[in-house]
Amino acid sequence: MSYDPGSDGMTETLQPAIYRALENPTSVSVEAAERRLSACLGAQVLEPAIDAAASAQASNSLEKMFCHQMAAAHHHAMRHLERSLVDRLPPAEQVRYTNAAARLMDVYREGMLAWRRLKCGTTQTVVVQHVQVASGGQALVA
Repeated sequence: MSYDPGSDGMTETLQPAIYRALENPTSVSVEAAERRLSACLGAQVLEPAIDAAASAQASNSLEKMFCHQMAAAHHHAMRHLERSLVDRLPPAEQVRYTNAAARLMDVYREGMLAWRRLKCGTTQTVVVQHVQVASGGQALVA
């Protein structure tokens, strides 16, 4: 499998790049990485997906897949928004592209919240206090 980045004429084989990216490559991990990157290439988000995983310091396959999905959602949301702005489209098509972009942006936003919870961890603490007020007394609860 080859990756041709475009006009600069450079062609890089994905496999050596995958070996460099994996600390202890096994045939399964190399094949899995190659399939993930091939899917990103097919979805036209290879560079943003790799950049997102590197920026997020994704440390395992699951985190990398998550970053790739987030990059794809963002990229395609922006592409749909761009298409919605074409003046010669019928209004119904403009609305369709805008709605698709909005849904993908919502997916991206939810994903970012999930990523934050995954990386930072979240806890919720509920404090219950019992207050007894004697007859004629006053209590102030803030």
